[in-house]
Amino acid sequence: MAAGLELYARFARRAVEFGGSVSAEHGIGKLKRKFFALMFTEAQIEQMRAVKRALDPLWLLNPGDLFEERPL
Repeated sequence: MAAGLELYARFARRAVEFGGSVSAEHGIGKLKRKFFALMFTEAQIEQMRAVKRALDPLWLLNPGDLFEERPL
């Protein structure tokens, strides 16, 4: 199992290096969340978190799918 996950991680990194994405029509979700930072800067991710907080202050919509932590 670990070898398969490492292989997927290598594919994900290469896809991003070539201008691709680790995800498509199915979104990021819990399984690909750790690869999110390969595609976006920390500033971009923080902007996405701000949108999430503004639109979903109670953290009801897909909790933990993209952003693990719940806002204070």
